[in-house]
Amino acid sequence: EEEEGESEEEAPPPPKLAPKQAPEGRKPQAAAETKKPAAFSRIWSTDDEVRILEALAAHQKQHGTLPQPDALVDALAGKLDNRAYGSKELQGKVLALRRRYLALSKKGELPSKEHDRRVLELSKMVWEGGDMVTAAAASAKSAKAANGQEPKGFEEMCDLYPYLAEHVKELDAANPGIFKRQFGMMDEDKARAMDEKIKRQRVAQMKVELRRHDLVREVTKAIIDLVD
Repeated sequence: EEEEGESEEEAPPPPKLAPKQAPEGRKPQAAAETKKPAAFSRIWSTDDEVRILEALAAHQKQHGTLPQPDALVDALAGKLDNRAYGSKELQGKVLALRRRYLALSKKGELPSKEHDRRVLELSKMVWEGGDMVTAAAASAKSAKAANGQEPKGFEEMCDLYPYLAEHVKELDAANPGIFKRQFGMMDEDKARAMDEKIKRQRVAQMKVELRRHDLVREVTKAIIDLVD
């Protein structure tokens, strides 16, 4: 007789459980897409920076002043790589270029990059008069060697020639840093003559104004006498 254990069939192995599936709509973490940070993009190209400074320098050289915002927009119309800008954005870029120029100037050394050197060169022509300032400095140096006189300070010139100084202040307000520096280099005889001329003009204007008031008063009195 066969043993009882041999007659019994072996039990089948337990079924294998299916692996857990991720909820529909969700990807496994390993396959999840990672967002990459957007690459930096320049709003104004390096060529745009040079073109803007060239337009400013050309206007400065031709007119002795910087252009008004609308005039600068017109001068650069169709010439820049950046097409999506207006007067406000352009003026913001001009201010940014001036801040960069001041930062480069404080270092006291030429930048290593060619573009930065070009920006520095053009910026000097825009905000310091470029070659005009260099020429004025050379002229002052020659004058000093000739007559032994040091260029006077701006405050001293204002005390000596107050009427002329008012005009210089107005010019310097439109072109900071140019006229005040050159004012002290002016020949004394020429400065004195111009100061006296401006004084005479102002006195003449005051006399005309007084005569006008006298005329108005005379007409007013004549009309009042008729009313009475």
